[in-house]
Amino acid sequence: MGYKSYPTKRWLKWLALHGLVYERTKGSHSIYNHPTKPFDRPIVVCEAEKEVPGCHIHTTLKTMKISYEQFQKEIAAL
Repeated sequence: MGYKSYPTKRWLKWLALHGLVYERTKGSHSIYNHPTKPFDRPIVVCEAEKEVPGCHIHTTLKTMKISYEQFQKEIAAL
């Protein structure tokens, strides 16, 4: 199953829905994490790009322990 890419602005809204906050920037990549329940690794987003590639969405969902089906339902509602 391939993961569809999504617009970066919509992706950032979805991350905020789950309580993730901006921590810092390293180069062109913004780093996000949860303030009270940090993940094993931070969520990295290249905000300069118009869309977030499907492979990055897949990695983030695995890190956050969220199914692709749940993600699709939530992002469709945004």
